[in-house]
Amino acid sequence: MATKVGGNDLINDSGNLVNFTDLDSKYDAMYPDVQTVSSGQSSIDLSYAVVKVTVTSNNYPYTFANVALGNVCTIIVDTTANGYVPVFPERESGELYWPIAGRPNWSSHRYWVITVIGVSRIPSSGVDVRATYFGHDDPGSVSNPIPAGTLYSVAEPNVGFYSYSSATDPTSASAYATSGISLRVLSNRFHAIGFEGSGNDYSRRYDAGGGYTTVDASATIDLYNGPVGVTPTGWRLVYGPTSNPTQFDTGWKTSGVANHEAYASVSVFDFGSGSDNRVAVVQLWGRASGYDDTVLATIRLQAEAYAEVTGCFTGDSRVAIMNNGNVELKTIGEAHPEWHAANAAGNSWVALGRDNTTNNILDFEKYVGRYPIYSFNGGDYFVTGGHPFLTTEGWKCADLNVGQHIRPNLEMSQLEVGDRLIKYNFITSKYYEEELTSIEFEIQRAAVYQLDVDGPDSDTVGNDTYIVNGYVVHNK
Repeated sequence: MATKVGGNDLINDSGNLVNFTDLDSKYDAMYPDVQTVSSGQSSIDLSYAVVKVTVTSNNYPYTFANVALGNVCTIIVDTTANGYVPVFPERESGELYWPIAGRPNWSSHRYWVITVIGVSRIPSSGVDVRATYFGHDDPGSVSNPIPAGTLYSVAEPNVGFYSYSSATDPTSASAYATSGISLRVLSNRFHAIGFEGSGNDYSRRYDAGGGYTTVDASATIDLYNGPVGVTPTGWRLVYGPTSNPTQFDTGWKTSGVANHEAYASVSVFDFGSGSDNRVAVVQLWGRASGYDDTVLATIRLQAEAYAEVTGCFTGDSRVAIMNNGNVELKTIGEAHPEWHAANAAGNSWVALGRDNTTNNILDFEKYVGRYPIYSFNGGDYFVTGGHPFLTTEGWKCADLNVGQHIRPNLEMSQLEVGDRLIKYNFITSKYYEEELTSIEFEIQRAAVYQLDVDGPDSDTVGNDTYIVNGYVVHNK
């Protein structure tokens, strides 16, 4: 019998409380309305706060009812001691989507707690069901329970691979670089194998704690090697640009090789220069029986391509200028506008070159971009890779591939540690030899400058040389 006030039900014939508003009270011993899905039932009603599901056969298919925006439901799944596998209406055949780590590995636990929520489907209209989960076992029914936990990884964040490619040509240049990983499983270890695309000069592996090591295309990084006795059963790559690192997903894999690459390419024309840089972030997920799906490592892939059509010096490099019979050292960045002003006024500048030759400066150009800038003997980074330096064995440059493209008619070889460079002593006014003990480079965004002086290159009298930072260098 219903209880009424003013003709309105407060307790209806079913014993439910109805038509209560603006109550200020306490409640006790109130429980959610639970749906129990028994043997033979397949429909899970998401309008319930809690649904209990007992899986009674392998690969038993379930469906969802009352999928609505904002509906939140906790599903408690018992796969029983037989470890039966449930089948839910996932994205390929229905609404359910596991956005974090893919579907549960049902074999690792008997009991699973799944929380689902209805969300708007993008881009089309409708509702999707997003699900999160964790698994556990009943100590009373399992003699040796396996606790859920995370897999162990030896890799530090942001290990990865870097590739760089450069190209140079007297009139135009283009370069293309690829950096990538091939992921494989060996025994109980995950390996990431760095590789490069066709034409790359080399690859670099980023080390834990910073820095990098130059490696060849077969270099590997151990991403996982424990716990002892645990063999991975699956892996996946989640990857994308740094602005959206989870944009793409390979899905879980149990065999074969998973690949991902980062590409960069650039072309320049008419005595210019340019670069392209691409970075991808790749998360490696691992899966093993008895453990939660885990991010084992974050891998950074970077590919940078650089194309140049000349060799140049940075603005803080010092060039030797002759002034009333005396040598004056000017930073190239300061000398550049001064030379242009003097040239416009009809005044010439003269640079000191090889064998005390003085050569008129015929042209003085400036370029701005990203460049590989080289350093000798631990000094400042000051020159691009293709510029020729005079040594006791003739002309050499830091990047022979670039240098030969810029100056195909100049006999050059690769500059290496142990070479002896020809330098000029501005105090004694004599030339001397300096051993090259180290050569390094880094990619910089910088203004670089190119000089053209008297000599055969310009069909004038001279020897096409000048002196920068004390080093005897060849024309442009």
